[in-house]
Amino acid sequence: MKIDLDYYLLTSYYRKSLDKWLEKNIGVFEGNVLDVGGAKKDGNFTPPKCNKWVVVDIDKKLKPDIVASVTKLPFKNNNFDVIKATELFEHVDDYERGFSECVRVLKTNGKFVVSSPFLIPLHPDPHDFQRLTREKWESLAKKNKLKIVLIIEQGYIFTLISEILRNFTINLPLFWLRYPLYLLFPFLDLLTCLDSTAFVQNSRILRRYIRGYFIVFKK
Repeated sequence: MKIDLDYYLLTSYYRKSLDKWLEKNIGVFEGNVLDVGGAKKDGNFTPPKCNKWVVVDIDKKLKPDIVASVTKLPFKNNNFDVIKATELFEHVDDYERGFSECVRVLKTNGKFVVSSPFLIPLHPDPHDFQRLTREKWESLAKKNKLKIVLIIEQGYIFTLISEILRNFTINLPLFWLRYPLYLLFPFLDLLTCLDSTAFVQNSRILRRYIRGYFIVFKK
């Protein structure tokens, strides 16, 4: 099996988890898909073949299909079968309006795929306004009359610890020290696996350290 070394070393555990859950739910993406904020290519998820995949983004330099904000989408009501808005709403000041706009252009019975970080470093793009809890996502679903089909908490305390150590390593200014520390990455991988154990899963305290969410809504 071929290993992409750059992806392995330089991609966060959170992004790898997001790629995994997008792949697991790839069957959701069919018909006409609207990818909001998806012009910047991160991770290794490849959109599947579908009738139409339209990318909307506010940054025209990234050459999206349409330059527009999620808070004012230039589409008719009930226009898309699927909306994808991954790693978007933390960057949107009026995120509730943006969320409602996505629901507006989504067809009845359509799917709305969202991911959102929680315990993750600040990453302005161009802004970084907030982190939303599971309770808030459930509130948004109720307010917009959506059903939550799937909600995944992407890693807990040990993934967080591993991520901090990984970030420390790849950002070391002394490259001669950085490379030997890469040898520790397989051990960090094992450390993240502890989040799947009963020790963490049954702990109300350790499960509070949530890296982020992957959510599929249905209209």
